Amino acid sequence: MSNADYISREMALKTLSAAIHTDGFHGDSLIERHELGEDEMEDAIRSIPAADVAPVVRGEWVPLKNPTAGATFICSICKRPLLGYPREAAPHCLCGARMKAQEADHA
Repeated sequence: MSNADYISREMALKTLSAAIHTDGFHGDSLIERHELGEDEMEDAIRSIPAADVAPVVRGEWVPLKNPTAGATFICSICKRPLLGYPREAAPHCLCGARMKAQEADHA
C-alpha cells in the first residue's frame, strides 16, 4: 500500500462547505470576495485528519487433504487451521483475512 492518506468524503465536503460559504459578516462568500483561493482550499483539505485504514486481505478456507486434530480447513493466507467452527460461521481468520463466501459443496 502506498503512503496515501485516506479521509472521509463527508468530512471533506463539510470542511470545504464551511470554507466557502458566507462568513456571517459580509453576506457574500469567501470565494466571491477573493479570499479563498486554491492554496486556502488545499489547506482546508490538508487540515482533515487521516482515517485509520488498512488494506482488505481476502482469503479462503482451503480444505485439508488429511484432516488432523479436528481441523478440516486452513486459511489460504496464514495457513492457520480453522478449529471449532464450520467455515460458514467464520467469515474472517484470526490473521484478519476476509474469507470468500463459500458455495455449497456439490457431491
